[in-house]
Amino acid sequence: MNSTLKIYLSVITSLLLFCSCSDKQNNNQINFKNIQFQYKEIKGIEKSANITRRDPSDIIRFSGKYYLWYTKTDKGRSGYNATIWYATSVDGLLWNEIGEALGRGNKGSWDEFSVFTPNILVAENKYYLFYTAVKRTPNRNDFYFENNSKNDFTAIGIAVSNSPDESFTRIKGNPVLTVSNYLSSFDSYRVDDACIIVRDNKYWLYYKGRSLIYGASGPANTKMGVAFANNPEGPYQKYYRNPVVSSGHEVVVWPFNEGVMTLISAVGENGKTIQFADDGLNFKILSKIDDNYPNAPGCFRADNFIDKQNIELNNFWGISMNHGNNEIWPYLIRYDFTFPKD
Repeated sequence: MNSTLKIYLSVITSLLLFCSCSDKQNNNQINFKNIQFQYKEIKGIEKSANITRRDPSDIIRFSGKYYLWYTKTDKGRSGYNATIWYATSVDGLLWNEIGEALGRGNKGSWDEFSVFTPNILVAENKYYLFYTAVKRTPNRNDFYFENNSKNDFTAIGIAVSNSPDESFTRIKGNPVLTVSNYLSSFDSYRVDDACIIVRDNKYWLYYKGRSLIYGASGPANTKMGVAFANNPEGPYQKYYRNPVVSSGHEVVVWPFNEGVMTLISAVGENGKTIQFADDGLNFKILSKIDDNYPNAPGCFRADNFIDKQNIELNNFWGISMNHGNNEIWPYLIRYDFTFPKD
């Protein structure tokens, strides 16, 4: 190799390294203390009397359309007596409710009574629908699910399809995540609300849990954990140092700067915060957010679940839940938020 070519390659390499470092520096200059949330009413799955739509999944794009899954019921405001439906959209504002994506399980099964809180994973040319479920238990108030029973243990399962438009089939290994057998564990009473990323050639399933020590005492005792698998269908192994976040009743995570970002809801000691972990495990608070944060949000997964693919934060959007008022049951709205740079 002659000296001129060596100099040329050295210059090119230096420029590439500079551009890479500059991009990361720009991302790190994002002002997390000035996050702005904007909300838009959506059509097709808008608010409706005596219909609850809540707990939206992450959004994916397939064949020119956005796809969204969510909990739907006419049995009250709670999602604990429901099935999973889905809708599509071209622009993220006008949605077409297609129908039920996953119904209740067979009689006597772990997901007999209700399936809810869905999320989606695209992997290995298949579509994996993660969902929470509960078995029918005695003396439950089916309409409101407010009897605070300590026997209503939830679990997380998976259904799979070759296309988001085809029917989903439950996998044989269900449920893939169950409550802990140790009373003192943070998730001995509830596992719920799966959110999946791909990291280090593994599938990271973030979820929320609640301890049986606190029973059904409310979402303020919810914490977030993570479990890992080499394959989309599992088996999933819980992280031995769970929980990774000590509060927050909803789970939304996304890749950022080779780490993981999470938005924490209002409940708990670290409520209403944006947190980040460069290793996906040791989360630290970046900033507080105001009361205008999205409820139970799902986000548009533009990364298509590529390992450590950084999601662009400009024009970052998703679907969240608005609790409405005494007349209107929970419904879905769109949110957009940006992280302004200094």
